[in-house]
Amino acid sequence: MRRIALIALTTMASADTLLLKDGTVVEGTVVAVVVETASGRRALEGAEIDWDRARTDAAWIEANLRFALARDAKSKGSTAVYLGRGVFPPSAKAVVRRLDGMGLAPRLLFEEQLTAAGLAGLRVLVVPGGWAPTQHEAMGDGGRGRLRTFVEAGGAYLGICAGAYVACSAVSWEDREYPYALGLARGRAIGPVKGLAPWPTTGSVEIRAGGHAVPALYAGGCSLAIDGAAVLATYPDGSAAAIEVRLGKGRVFLCGVHPEFVAADRDLLAGWADGSPPGDGDWLEGLLRDASR
Repeated sequence: MRRIALIALTTMASADTLLLKDGTVVEGTVVAVVVETASGRRALEGAEIDWDRARTDAAWIEANLRFALARDAKSKGSTAVYLGRGVFPPSAKAVVRRLDGMGLAPRLLFEEQLTAAGLAGLRVLVVPGGWAPTQHEAMGDGGRGRLRTFVEAGGAYLGICAGAYVACSAVSWEDREYPYALGLARGRAIGPVKGLAPWPTTGSVEIRAGGHAVPALYAGGCSLAIDGAAVLATYPDGSAAAIEVRLGKGRVFLCGVHPEFVAADRDLLAGWADGSPPGDGDWLEGLLRDASR
């Protein structure tokens, strides 16, 4: 089956996001999606389309751009936060707040800056939460290749929730399998985690890290079954909530929960996770320090 037309695309400012069941993401006001098969052309039926907009449309793009413009984004430091399409603005802002509080003043990178020049001088790239299919698509083959080269040459990648999904070579989402091309970690990101807040709701979870309970926000994140990985934290069911794995000379840190949110981030949580108490940020800061070594 081949998709050949998306009817009635509009400008980005009023775009919706549609996720097809094969993992393809298309943007625009959708009237019909037409496919060509051996028996002729037909419109896709509802069962073949995920009509959940997945909150990855132009509102996120605009919010991230406004955030970057409002902030002094001229840092030349060795840490960066990715703000490309598919990144949820509250997650990105919380990560930046934690890094600012550590005195690291991160750069802000969009997908167009996943170049040799854009990644030059970086030690750590953090990819926040959001919607992994859109993040994957936005990076493109070139961006994914350069990001992989950055890690293999000695860089560190920290992926949170969607940023963890997109880094794995395969995603199992609601028992459907999707191959992903970035492949910083060989194995599967599996979500949502059974027994936790059902997607798309949010909730609190206590992961176990270093023998201690770490409270965090959960929002459709993954458990991680990664070849050769060291498990840094586990969910209550014992599956891996956070891992570290080597890639060439570099390191990849993946985390299925949202440890970036703290009590002071109530403004960022308003309207989507008001009733889910966040953590204290200490565990994430430790992870960031480790990644920066």
